[in-house]
Amino acid sequence: DLLETLDEGSFFTTSPAATPSLMPTPTFSQATPYISSPASATEATSNPPAHPPEAPAEEPAPPLLPSTTKTEMFLLTAADQESGTRDERLSRVIQSKYEAGLLKPYDHVKGYARLSRWMNRNVSRQSKRQILQPLSVLRPTFRAVAQSLRDIDLIFIEEAFERLLLHSNHVFSAMNAPACLWRRMGEVYKGNREFPELIGVDEHMMRGGHLCIYELIVEESAVNY
Repeated sequence: DLLETLDEGSFFTTSPAATPSLMPTPTFSQATPYISSPASATEATSNPPAHPPEAPAEEPAPPLLPSTTKTEMFLLTAADQESGTRDERLSRVIQSKYEAGLLKPYDHVKGYARLSRWMNRNVSRQSKRQILQPLSVLRPTFRAVAQSLRDIDLIFIEEAFERLLLHSNHVFSAMNAPACLWRRMGEVYKGNREFPELIGVDEHMMRGGHLCIYELIVEESAVNY
């Protein structure tokens, strides 16, 4: 009777949650390694990671005040002289002029060529002959002496001439009579204010050899000079 009253469905009908799985359940205790495909590996090799472009190097900004040239340094030294004796101030001015490349030996060849051009245009043959006669004696002697000198010796001669020009400033400023200073070959390099007023030229013509003393006098006086 007991067997007849039992429900067979209770033995063969089970809930889905309680039914054991016939397939083995995989375990994930170990991580499965990722294997990339050959195509993706090749793409990764052929396309390296792009680096950001480097910014171009910036050029240094130009200085607000440009550096002073040696010529400007000479002008500043001559215009704004430091304290000291007269010889010390002269030495600083001449040294700065030499460093600026403005103190060079005088070219006597150009001086003689200028004199020759003036004689060809302005004096008679007889006067020219009188001028060339003493020059024919002086020029060979002077040429021999000049060839025996070094460049530094010629620079020292120019330095002495520059000292003479600078020393003449206070002399010219103290006298009211027209006066000027010229080289051996006649180029005028210094004059006081009265001299250009006398001959009727601009004052800047009295500097740098723009005029020659024999160009300012009559032929007879030039021959005697």
